[in-house]
Amino acid sequence: MKPICILIGWAILLHSASAQSESAQQLKVSYESARTDGFLKVHEAYEAELKEGQRARLQAQDLPGANAIEAELQQVRARIESLKKGTIPPVPGLLPKSPPAEAAADSTEVPPVISASRRVFLDRLRRGLTVLDGSFLAKATVAQKDLMARADLNGANAFEELKTSLKTELDGLRDAAQVVPAAAPAADNSESRLLDEKFRKYWVEVLGDWKFTDGSLVGTGDSRIDFTRKVRAPFVLSYDFLVKEGMRPRVSLGSLTIANEGYKNQLMLMPQETGEPAVPYEVGRKYSVRFVANRKFVEVYLNGNLLARRESGFDDALESIGFSGGDGYSPGITEFSNIRLE
Repeated sequence: MKPICILIGWAILLHSASAQSESAQQLKVSYESARTDGFLKVHEAYEAELKEGQRARLQAQDLPGANAIEAELQQVRARIESLKKGTIPPVPGLLPKSPPAEAAADSTEVPPVISASRRVFLDRLRRGLTVLDGSFLAKATVAQKDLMARADLNGANAFEELKTSLKTELDGLRDAAQVVPAAAPAADNSESRLLDEKFRKYWVEVLGDWKFTDGSLVGTGDSRIDFTRKVRAPFVLSYDFLVKEGMRPRVSLGSLTIANEGYKNQLMLMPQETGEPAVPYEVGRKYSVRFVANRKFVEVYLNGNLLARRESGFDDALESIGFSGGDGYSPGITEFSNIRLE
């Protein structure tokens, strides 16, 4: 059976019992149990990702990078131990207005080597919490209305306390979504900018007309160009694209393609899976994409919003990454810029 995504796992943790049959205390216990289980699943996935990243840094003989990951791993493992004991520890950076203890723990600058993974980890927690809090808020509201209809003031007030707590956190999660984007731009690291002159030897034109300009790469017609330097997971590919004409921009990574398919302007991860969205885009407007690859999963973000997640990653190295400005059906013009590989 194919592994299910963490967010779906959180949804399954939501108890199906009717809110009317639970007291406020019982509902709170159910909520804390689901929250603990959800936090544990996300932390364990993050731990596995950090271990993969550390292994890659050691293989590349990057000792400072491996040590930076080790410091993060120790904090994550400490929280995992607390969660296994039934205690939910504070997670630095989860909400923009953190309590003093969390703010102090998060006062140090995040090393660049873990910044992308940390952002994705926090985004998973926020999305899971948003689903969880919203579901239990709805249950508490239904139960409270039922108690008020029966003139049970004490029971109704007990649910009001739980509702207030859930509403406060949901407000903080909405603020975090605006202040701390899920996929912020990569750091200004010249070693990751694939359009720099020193990387030109790795670009091989396959079809159409390609022009390197100051900071951008423009493909015209039925066009494809490959970046032929071998890449092994874990890695993060980020780029901006602007479609000037046509409707078939594509970026190919092994068996996966971030592409416009069909007969309208829309971006998706191909081959598309059931339930995954096709997000519309406009000609003449620039968009940002981040492709987060691990040996166990991949995620695609469009303008900081999760477009798709797959519970399988890359075991083998990618021999190339392909960029297309158009195809035979729609020989357009696409500008790619800010192409980075971390």
